[in-house]
Amino acid sequence: MADRTIKERIEAEERKRRWEEERRQWQEERRRRQLEEDRLRELLNHAESWTKSQQLRSYIRAVQEAANKLPNLEDLQFKLEEWVTWAEKHADRLDPIAHNLPFEIDSEDFEDND
Repeated sequence: MADRTIKERIEAEERKRRWEEERRQWQEERRRRQLEEDRLRELLNHAESWTKSQQLRSYIRAVQEAANKLPNLEDLQFKLEEWVTWAEKHADRLDPIAHNLPFEIDSEDFEDND
């Protein structure tokens, strides 16, 4: 009888250990999936912001080209430059690459490999 009780307790402890390990693995997998989803969401947001910044830059160039065709550009030059500076600042603010690359850079990445 005592052997049976000991055996049942050992089996119950083993089931509990397996259940806890499966739960730990499930939580770890859930955490990994969440990190990947967050990383993808960030990538998509950065790509969207980058696209908007490129659209702004194209528009800025188009405005500059249109202004360059005006006969009295000299009179408008200050206003144009002021507007371009303002618009470029906003394009840079949207551009995630203007601030940082989307991955970590170590000093080792720049060491000479000779």
